[in-house]
Amino acid sequence: MRRFVLAELRRRTSRTLSLGAGILVASLSFTLLTAAVNTGELQLRGTITRNFRSSYDVLVRPTDSFTDLEQSQGLVADNFASGVFGGITRAQWHEILAIPGVEVAAPIANLGYVAPFVHVTFGIEKFLNDDPVQLYRIRSTWSADRGLSNYPGQDSFVYYTRKNRMFTPRHEAKYELLPNGERLPVCSGFNQGVPLGASSP
Repeated sequence: MRRFVLAELRRRTSRTLSLGAGILVASLSFTLLTAAVNTGELQLRGTITRNFRSSYDVLVRPTDSFTDLEQSQGLVADNFASGVFGGITRAQWHEILAIPGVEVAAPIANLGYVAPFVHVTFGIEKFLNDDPVQLYRIRSTWSADRGLSNYPGQDSFVYYTRKNRMFTPRHEAKYELLPNGERLPVCSGFNQGVPLGASSP
């Protein structure tokens, strides 16, 4: 077998040399490409590290206001001030200002909030069954930061009935008329200024 291989190599010297040169060039090219990628990654990491500056150097908040993300990974979410109550005294503020390296100490206060509302229409026909009264849960998610952050919304409900008549007055909450004449509001919420009902947030 060895003699046969050596004989083939002698007869086809040019092909053997070409094949060997091709393998050598491919190996060198792969090595150079890998080195260039690693160098580019190191340069990128170094540039980001030198120019990165967080939004704050010292973050002071009330006790027990740390989230699970902070405790597990040491990261602070973008909306860290949401739902945080409490503050610091003027003496504590001046104490923070006296820390070496601190140029600005700016207390943050929540003056109010905005409750966004959106009306979305969708059909539930494919979910309906033969039950006379049905209740469906809707789970929503709020997307922010161009889709990079997602926040779970509050569950809401859709009430469907074939049993009783539904009425939609112009300036009142929708209601279901029971056989005994009682009106049962089913689609009211705190943003409408009417009593809560079965599908209230």
